[in-house]
Amino acid sequence: MSVALNETAHLSNLRHVNFSSLLAHLPRAFSNSSHFNVTRGNSSMNTTLNPLDYSKEQLQLVNSLVLGILYPILLACCTIGNVLNLIVLFREKPKGSTNVYMMSVAISDLFVLWLHLPIYLYYNTPTLRQQDGFKKSFLDYEGTRHWGQDTFIELSDWTLIVFSLARLLAIVKPFSFHWLQTARAARIACAILLALAGIFAIYKPIRWYCRFRLPKTAKDPPWLTNWGVVQDQAEVAMTIFKFFALLVLNVVVMTAIRRQQMSHIGKMRAGQQSNSNRKYRNSNIILMSSVLLYLVCRFPGLMVELLKISDDVYHQYNFRKTHRKFTIPFVQVAFLTNYSVNFFLYLTASKKFRTQCKQLFAPCCCKFLLLRKQHSATSRSTGSTRCDASDGDEDEPQEVHLSSIESNKVLYNGTELEQNGRNAEHDGTKWAQA
Repeated sequence: MSVALNETAHLSNLRHVNFSSLLAHLPRAFSNSSHFNVTRGNSSMNTTLNPLDYSKEQLQLVNSLVLGILYPILLACCTIGNVLNLIVLFREKPKGSTNVYMMSVAISDLFVLWLHLPIYLYYNTPTLRQQDGFKKSFLDYEGTRHWGQDTFIELSDWTLIVFSLARLLAIVKPFSFHWLQTARAARIACAILLALAGIFAIYKPIRWYCRFRLPKTAKDPPWLTNWGVVQDQAEVAMTIFKFFALLVLNVVVMTAIRRQQMSHIGKMRAGQQSNSNRKYRNSNIILMSSVLLYLVCRFPGLMVELLKISDDVYHQYNFRKTHRKFTIPFVQVAFLTNYSVNFFLYLTASKKFRTQCKQLFAPCCCKFLLLRKQHSATSRSTGSTRCDASDGDEDEPQEVHLSSIESNKVLYNGTELEQNGRNAEHDGTKWAQA
């Protein structure tokens, strides 16, 4: 996926797009002519293009329409949703492993979306790109930005994998691996994952330093070239492994839960651990919904990677270069969606999370709804009482009894007021005699 993030820069590196000539050549695959003119300034050149390829203007337009419009929406959803998510999770007590894993995912998602903002501004705002200060800052810290984004991408993905593995072990061996469900074990696991993710992505800042901080005439060291080849292969293998690891683990988790519910041993354990099972059920729902979102959003990127492997390694499919660039905005939007809508997913899938949000953000609304329900129930009972009294039903003695109770309350209140008046008169007489 980091390769796709880098190649997006080439799609946006045109300062002017002639939309009239672009529309004249759409769609390129169905054009009868394989020649078109590209005019820039006073010079013009004839370029031969395969009818199946996309032009630079087409790629630029697709990138602007897809990624240029949808990324700000995803950034707003990610920021609002994950901030609210963190507020809810910080207030939850006591904290379990599910709470820690959800906080880790929320923090990682915020970093992933916000660290993509500099590259979005650089390649989608020409006026900002022309400013020397912004351009210098972007080039100086691009390696660090890329390293941070890849680190938190790996942290978010591997948090789901560790969460799935912990749930599987807790279901299969609940007494042997009960310690995995503690918040302390989850914090240790997240810290280890953060360190390993940073080490895995350390190649990015080193490569950026060697290519852009050293003299331009200098070539890359041989060790950096060999490292780059291994790193590219490792990233592709990591993408495929994470996808299928999450898929297999959660299929096994669902199978184990189903078998446990159907077996007599599972029923006995459920009876012994009824309170904890409610908590585990909420954890399972959150985990399954998060994994389903991950699989759906990462499936397009996985297919693109498999097509690249079939073309570059096995030469079984002709995956053209312009077609690869054309798929980048769509794959990247699906990729970023995975890190943007977790809060809304939790609201939809988890009843406990909805209850926590209502208790935190809408106490007045909850009280208003409760009072409204009580008022409606009272009005209904009053209406039924009046109807029963007018119709002379069998429940009349009960209603008379209720009305007599109310009258006794009124008489009691009247007697009490009268007694208070007599006491006041008696006190006044004593004061006059004094």
